Amino acid sequence: MESLKGGDIRIFMCMKYLIVSDIHGSLPALEHVLDFFHKEHYNMLCILGDIINYGPRNGLPEGLDPKGIVERLNPLADRIVAIRGRL
Repeated sequence: MESLKGGDIRIFMCMKYLIVSDIHGSLPALEHVLDFFHKEHYNMLCILGDIINYGPRNGLPEGLDPKGIVERLNPLADRIVAIRGRL
């Protein structure tokens, strides 16, 4: 946390990170996450992999829409830290 000193007043600045993982191409799941992200005023979104694909061992996720995922995340690119998953 950064502290700025101005006379007798101290201002503390911090960032809120929302951490999510395993979206697996499910647009409804991502929409739920983004609604929460905006409602709770998070500064950054940290995605821990498996954003687009769902993998060979899993069934198709509800609302599978990889293109929709990309369209929703691209405008937030400057507020996303992403770690690549297996797929």
